[in-house]
Amino acid sequence: MTIAIRDLPRLAPLVRDYFDEYARVAAFFGGDFRDPAAFEGLAERVSSRPLPRAALADVLAEQNRSYGCGEKTLANIRKLAEDRSSAVVTGQQVGLFSGPLYTIYKALTAIKLAERLDRRGPGAFVPVFWLASDDHDLAEIDHILLLDKDRRFEEIRCPMPSLES
Repeated sequence: MTIAIRDLPRLAPLVRDYFDEYARVAAFFGGDFRDPAAFEGLAERVSSRPLPRAALADVLAEQNRSYGCGEKTLANIRKLAEDRSSAVVTGQQVGLFSGPLYTIYKALTAIKLAERLDRRGPGAFVPVFWLASDDHDLAEIDHILLLDKDRRFEEIRCPMPSLES
Protein backbone atom coordinates (compact mmCIF):
# COMPACT_ATOMS: atom_id res chain seq x y z
CA MET A 1 0.00 0.00 0.00
CA THR A 2 1.29 3.44 -0.90
CA ILE A 3 0.07 6.69 0.61
CA ALA A 4 0.58 9.76 -1.53
CA ILE A 5 2.29 12.67 0.21
CA ARG A 6 -0.62 14.96 -0.73
CA ASP A 7 -2.99 12.69 1.22
CA LEU A 8 -1.18 13.10 4.54
CA PRO A 9 -3.14 15.28 6.96
CA ARG A 10 -1.90 18.70 8.11
CA LEU A 11 0.95 18.81 5.65
CA ALA A 12 2.37 22.26 5.02
CA PRO A 13 1.73 23.59 1.49
CA LEU A 14 5.49 23.92 0.97
CA VAL A 15 5.93 20.18 1.54
CA ARG A 16 3.02 19.29 -0.76
CA ASP A 17 4.41 21.53 -3.47
CA TYR A 18 7.91 20.09 -3.03
CA PHE A 19 6.57 16.66 -3.97
CA ASP A 20 3.71 17.48 -6.35
CA GLU A 21 4.30 20.98 -7.79
CA TYR A 22 8.06 21.39 -7.57
CA ALA A 23 8.19 24.27 -10.05
CA ARG A 24 6.25 26.41 -7.55
CA VAL A 25 8.96 26.05 -4.88
CA ALA A 26 12.09 25.46 -6.97
CA ALA A 27 13.56 28.85 -5.99
CA PHE A 28 13.89 27.63 -2.39
CA PHE A 29 15.91 24.49 -3.21
CA GLY A 30 19.16 23.57 -4.94
CA GLY A 31 17.45 21.10 -7.25
CA ASP A 32 14.69 18.55 -7.59
CA PHE A 33 15.59 15.38 -5.69
CA ARG A 34 14.04 13.31 -8.51
CA ASP A 35 16.40 14.77 -11.13
CA PRO A 36 19.83 13.10 -11.30
CA ALA A 37 21.18 16.12 -13.16
CA ALA A 38 20.48 18.26 -10.08
CA PHE A 39 22.81 16.08 -8.00
CA GLU A 40 25.43 16.08 -10.72
CA GLY A 41 25.32 19.88 -10.97
CA LEU A 42 25.72 20.23 -7.23
CA ALA A 43 28.57 17.72 -7.21
CA GLU A 44 30.30 19.68 -10.00
CA ARG A 45 30.07 22.90 -7.97
CA VAL A 46 31.40 21.19 -4.83
CA SER A 47 34.22 19.31 -6.56
CA SER A 48 35.48 22.50 -8.21
CA ARG A 49 36.23 24.10 -4.83
CA PRO A 50 39.65 23.65 -3.24
CA LEU A 51 39.09 21.38 -0.25
CA PRO A 52 41.60 19.73 2.13
CA ARG A 53 40.57 16.27 0.93
CA ALA A 54 43.74 14.44 2.00
CA ALA A 55 43.61 15.91 5.51
CA LEU A 56 39.93 14.99 5.81
CA ALA A 57 40.62 11.45 4.64
CA ASP A 58 43.48 11.07 7.14
CA VAL A 59 41.33 12.21 10.08
CA LEU A 60 38.38 10.04 9.04
CA ALA A 61 40.58 6.98 8.53
CA GLU A 62 42.16 7.37 11.96
CA GLN A 63 38.82 7.93 13.65
CA ASN A 64 37.06 5.07 11.88
CA ARG A 65 39.91 2.63 12.52
CA SER A 66 39.54 3.37 16.23
CA TYR A 67 35.88 2.30 15.90
CA GLY A 68 36.91 -0.96 14.22
CA CYS A 69 35.57 -0.13 10.76
CA GLY A 70 35.76 -2.50 7.83
CA GLU A 71 37.59 -2.28 4.51
CA LYS A 72 34.54 -0.85 2.69
CA THR A 73 34.57 2.16 5.03
CA LEU A 74 38.30 2.68 4.46
CA ALA A 75 37.79 2.38 0.68
CA ASN A 76 35.11 5.08 0.83
CA ILE A 77 37.39 7.30 2.90
CA ARG A 78 40.13 6.88 0.27
CA LYS A 79 37.57 7.92 -2.37
CA LEU A 80 36.98 11.17 -0.48
CA ALA A 81 40.62 12.09 -1.03
CA GLU A 82 40.10 12.02 -4.82
CA ASP A 83 39.76 15.37 -6.60
CA ARG A 84 36.37 14.67 -8.13
CA SER A 85 34.72 13.16 -5.09
CA SER A 86 31.55 14.28 -3.38
CA ALA A 87 29.86 13.19 -0.17
CA VAL A 88 26.18 12.40 0.26
CA VAL A 89 25.78 13.62 3.83
CA THR A 90 22.96 13.07 6.29
CA GLY A 91 22.66 12.33 9.97
CA GLN A 92 20.34 12.08 12.90
CA GLN A 93 20.21 12.98 16.55
CA VAL A 94 20.06 9.65 18.33
CA GLY A 95 16.54 8.65 19.30
CA LEU A 96 14.89 11.85 18.10
CA PHE A 97 11.75 11.38 15.99
CA SER A 98 10.53 7.98 14.84
CA GLY A 99 13.01 5.81 16.69
CA PRO A 100 15.95 3.73 15.49
CA LEU A 101 14.34 2.46 12.28
CA TYR A 102 14.08 6.02 10.94
CA THR A 103 17.82 6.47 11.56
CA ILE A 104 18.59 3.24 9.70
CA TYR A 105 16.41 4.34 6.75
CA LYS A 106 18.23 7.69 6.57
CA ALA A 107 21.62 5.97 6.54
CA LEU A 108 20.48 3.47 3.88
CA THR A 109 19.11 6.30 1.74
CA ALA A 110 22.52 8.02 1.77
CA ILE A 111 24.22 4.74 0.87
CA LYS A 112 21.85 3.96 -2.02
CA LEU A 113 21.96 7.51 -3.39
CA ALA A 114 25.78 7.54 -3.29
CA GLU A 115 25.87 4.17 -5.09
CA ARG A 116 23.43 5.36 -7.77
CA LEU A 117 25.35 8.60 -8.36
CA ASP A 118 28.68 6.74 -8.33
CA ARG A 119 27.45 4.47 -11.15
CA ARG A 120 26.46 7.48 -13.26
CA GLY A 121 29.90 9.14 -12.87
CA PRO A 122 31.94 11.22 -13.31
CA GLY A 123 33.69 11.35 -9.98
CA ALA A 124 33.20 9.34 -6.83
CA PHE A 125 30.28 9.62 -4.44
CA VAL A 126 30.63 8.52 -0.84
CA PRO A 127 27.88 8.17 1.77
CA VAL A 128 28.59 9.98 5.04
CA PHE A 129 26.30 9.49 8.02
CA TRP A 130 26.83 11.08 11.40
CA LEU A 131 25.08 10.43 14.69
CA ALA A 132 24.61 13.45 16.91
CA SER A 133 25.45 11.41 19.95
CA ASP A 134 27.88 13.68 21.75
CA ASP A 135 25.20 15.72 23.46
CA HIS A 136 26.58 15.80 26.95
CA ASP A 137 24.58 18.76 28.13
CA LEU A 138 21.12 17.63 29.23
CA ALA A 139 19.82 21.16 28.72
CA GLU A 140 20.52 20.72 25.00
CA ILE A 141 18.59 17.48 24.61
CA ASP A 142 15.78 17.53 27.15
CA HIS A 143 13.38 19.30 24.80
CA ILE A 144 12.27 19.71 21.20
CA LEU A 145 10.39 22.46 19.42
CA LEU A 146 7.51 21.52 17.15
CA LEU A 147 5.03 23.56 15.15
CA ASP A 148 1.51 23.43 16.54
CA LYS A 149 -1.65 23.47 14.41
CA ASP A 150 -1.44 27.28 14.22
CA ARG A 151 2.20 27.07 13.05
CA ARG A 152 3.61 28.42 16.30
CA PHE A 153 6.51 26.77 18.07
CA GLU A 154 5.55 24.58 20.99
CA GLU A 155 8.24 23.26 23.31
CA ILE A 156 7.98 19.71 24.60
CA ARG A 157 10.32 19.11 27.50
CA CYS A 158 11.35 15.94 29.30
CA PRO A 159 12.31 16.94 32.84
CA MET A 160 15.65 15.44 33.81
CA PRO A 161 17.01 14.97 37.31
CA SER A 162 19.87 17.25 38.21
CA LEU A 163 23.28 15.60 37.99
CA GLU A 164 24.84 18.16 40.29
CA SER A 165 25.44 17.11 43.89
